[in-house]
Amino acid sequence: MRCSFVLDILSGIFLLYAAYCVYIFSEILFPEKCVPKPGSRRPSLACLRSELEADQYHDLQLRVYTSLSKRNSKLISEVLRIENFSMNTYYKELVEIPVPIKTRKNGSLWLHSFLMPPSNVTIPFSAEWHLVQTAKMTTYAPRKQEKYLLETTVNNSSEEYKEIVTHFRTKLVLRGVGEPFSFVMRKLPNEFNGIFKITDRNRYYPLFYVDYLAFTEDNLQEINVNSSRINITVTYHPTSVGHLRMLISVRDALRQMKEMGLGRIDIDMIVGILQEDHLGLLFFGFAVAMVHSVLDFLALKSDVSFWRGQKSMVGVSRRTQALRMFSELVIFFYLINNKAGFLVWLPVFVGMLIDVWKLAKCFKFQIRRVGWHYECSFAEISSEESETDEIDKLGMKYLMYVMAPFSVIGACYSLIYITHRSWYGWLLESLANAVYVIGFLLMLPQVFLNYKLKTVAHLPWKAFMYKAFNTFIDDIFAYIFKMPTSHRLACFRDDIVFLIYLYQRWLYPVDKRRTNEFGISYDDDPRTSYRKSTKTKSKAE
Repeated sequence: MRCSFVLDILSGIFLLYAAYCVYIFSEILFPEKCVPKPGSRRPSLACLRSELEADQYHDLQLRVYTSLSKRNSKLISEVLRIENFSMNTYYKELVEIPVPIKTRKNGSLWLHSFLMPPSNVTIPFSAEWHLVQTAKMTTYAPRKQEKYLLETTVNNSSEEYKEIVTHFRTKLVLRGVGEPFSFVMRKLPNEFNGIFKITDRNRYYPLFYVDYLAFTEDNLQEINVNSSRINITVTYHPTSVGHLRMLISVRDALRQMKEMGLGRIDIDMIVGILQEDHLGLLFFGFAVAMVHSVLDFLALKSDVSFWRGQKSMVGVSRRTQALRMFSELVIFFYLINNKAGFLVWLPVFVGMLIDVWKLAKCFKFQIRRVGWHYECSFAEISSEESETDEIDKLGMKYLMYVMAPFSVIGACYSLIYITHRSWYGWLLESLANAVYVIGFLLMLPQVFLNYKLKTVAHLPWKAFMYKAFNTFIDDIFAYIFKMPTSHRLACFRDDIVFLIYLYQRWLYPVDKRRTNEFGISYDDDPRTSYRKSTKTKSKAE
């Protein structure tokens, strides 16, 4: 009772926090627009307006220059020029960049992007006005480590693969607000302090920004002494004031989190979500993530409550539970080895711990204190549980006939045709692929048990339904978060499992008011049902 009360309090606090987050996001994404009061003599004191009119936003010029210095006064060459540039139009250009000798010898290279009015001047600084955004396109990262394990000609020196070399960012993303926006002077966004350029008339030039969040590890390409030229993609995204505020706020927040120890992979994962230009989809993504978290919490609460009150293991496949725990262990180490983000492997780790506890319940593992030491033992199983175990053993036998050949064939194919970092990585990937691709077969022993017993009353259906909703949400997020392809396919595999269970529930209906041979009714909480049945028996006596 006390534990349930605490969980209800925590649920309420979480919902309040979620509502507060939604409010903050709405304030950032939908800023207040300044509308001068009728008859106001000096509207410029109340509003900050754009220096350009709406039609001038569609007649500009974009130039991109290379430089060996962060200072934009030392330009080397012009690599891109777009005439009649419109800030309300999407652009994507493939640009060939000449790589100087100094850059190839572990030096740096910068790109300076200029937004200016139409002009034929050679130097952009000579234009009537100009906006410039600077981005460092080189960084240092470890050399690629993957190799074919069966090739004997490969130099296996670990020092070669630990070498830090120069990499070039192959993607430059520019953003700008494509239309004039009138800001409330007393509510100017702090995020724009670094990009506001105010004129003498107390007006601002268009908002122009380099999206540093788009610099992810996926877009890095190694360069060496022979890399005289490299191709990069320059993209311009028209965006809204709210979305631009969101990107700058998240950039500053991620910098602080990085200083606190958040990994680059987790940062790239968060950034991938924020690259969505449509504010409606972005807001929908945050809302769905909140719902997913609530359902995860409710499923965990219901599942733990069910298993904690479970006394009899009749109808429960112990071998399936053991295989599930082993699968979670393999997947956890596989995600860690593939440098999956904290947001991906943490739920797997929590699920693995819960599966260990469930396995202990299935095998009735007990730890008792005897004097000054502790003893571990397994409780005896009943005759009904022994019958369940025999059926489970038969189902697992058929499962092994299917799993073993597929696992061996997949492991051999991966060894011959796919590159790996090490033999340990190959072993983990082979085991993980066996779990992912045919992982739904692990549920066959439980499905077989349900078929033999002609009942599903022994399963925690409330927790299953929470997980079913989350599974369909996972299908959406499978193509948002960065994760291994096999892990992505597993999200769709789980849909099949839940559909089979739903079919069996329809096929074997249960009377919720009728108690079974153990005095337990088909209820959400077995402990409550057990107490109700005990009270009923005592009154009858």
